[in-house]
Amino acid sequence: MGLILSLFVSVILGVLFSLAIYKAIGWSAGSLPLRMERVAQSAVFRSPWKMGLALFSLNGGLFFGTLTALLGSAEWTIMFRFPSPIVLIVPLAIAVSLLSWLWFGNTWQGNGKGRGIAALLGSSFYLVLFAYSIYNLTTLRPAFPGDDPFMKAIGLTLLLIVSATAGVTSLLTVGWPRRRNTES
Repeated sequence: MGLILSLFVSVILGVLFSLAIYKAIGWSAGSLPLRMERVAQSAVFRSPWKMGLALFSLNGGLFFGTLTALLGSAEWTIMFRFPSPIVLIVPLAIAVSLLSWLWFGNTWQGNGKGRGIAALLGSSFYLVLFAYSIYNLTTLRPAFPGDDPFMKAIGLTLLLIVSATAGVTSLLTVGWPRRRNTES
């Protein structure tokens, strides 16, 4: 029960943290701060394929970076008997992911079709993880007689939930059309 509660609190903290940063940066619909506007002028944000591949790479890097940080801090969790890595790492990962997706969505320079292509390509990382978890859940068998694959099923179910939630959130955050702010 403590792990589920820690994950729930971590998700809430991550969303609140990212909203606070989003407001502090001062983004509005379709406008970016000047220093981010310079980066947005690069060719990556004009081609849906380049932006989609950059988003795919970002999603992969964030996922595996978070996984590495959580696995690397497992000893810390065992020593202190408190799921502190989850409470510290997961909100940070959620905030970085949400802010990155919002930034990618705000920097897109093309039309709605290109935005959709970039969002689908970038979010397909989570589609691959979703398919992997479904395949492994449906073909889950004991490794040897007497083996109980229950813990592996729990891990695959958590992967299923995380990949589905992150994939849909990434797709909607990047792919949802935005109104450009024309006032100066």
